[in-house]
Amino acid sequence: MGKSMAAPLAPYRERFDRRLYTASRLAWLYMTGEWPENEIDHINLDRSDDRWLNLREATRAQNSFNTPRRSNNMSGAKGAYWHSQHRKWCAHIRIDGELKHIGLFATIDEAAAAYAAAAKLHRGEFARTE
Repeated sequence: MGKSMAAPLAPYRERFDRRLYTASRLAWLYMTGEWPENEIDHINLDRSDDRWLNLREATRAQNSFNTPRRSNNMSGAKGAYWHSQHRKWCAHIRIDGELKHIGLFATIDEAAAAYAAAAKLHRGEFARTE
């Protein structure tokens, strides 16, 4: 028998005023007294962790910035890949829906550092570099 592939846990949902809400939105209402205008971002990426210190309001774009490295990433560094034509490491970042070239670098560490700097500059507290 192969490995068990468990589905990721969906966010906890609760009925309130005949509507279904995520626990994170209800926590926001409870703590602030107001419904969030935007999405609720889980800082540590764990959607089941609805502790107040792990929640922040975010736009859709900001929430998408706080994502882990993609599963098909072969370099091991977010925002960096090997450019075989130039035989260097390339760093890029998506800003306002457009992929921006940061530069070419001799090492993956330099490319990752350049991506991290660009992410902090353009995404602020929502930047995730790993």
